[in-house]
Amino acid sequence: MAGSQANETKSGEGSDMIRSLPRSGSYNIGFIIYVVAFYIFLFAPPLFVTCVLAFNDSDFPALPWYGFSLDWFFFRHCTEDRFIQ
Repeated sequence: MAGSQANETKSGEGSDMIRSLPRSGSYNIGFIIYVVAFYIFLFAPPLFVTCVLAFNDSDFPALPWYGFSLDWFFFRHCTEDRFIQ
C-alpha cells in the first residue's frame, strides 16, 4: 500500500508507466523516413538483381552474363535432354 501511494504522489495519475522524453514532429518524420529507407535498402537490391539475372541464358541465374533468354519463364530448360535422366 505504501508503495502504491508513493507512485500516485510521484506521477499524479497513479500509473506505473515509464516516462519518455517528448519527441518533436520532425523527429517522428525523420524516424519514419529512416525506417522506410532501411526496408528499401534491405529488399530492393536483391529483388532487382534477381529480376535482372532471371533473363540470363545460363543454367543458374548468376554472373557472368551469357546472353538474353526467357527460358526461366517458360520452362524450356527443364525439357532438354541434359535435365531428363
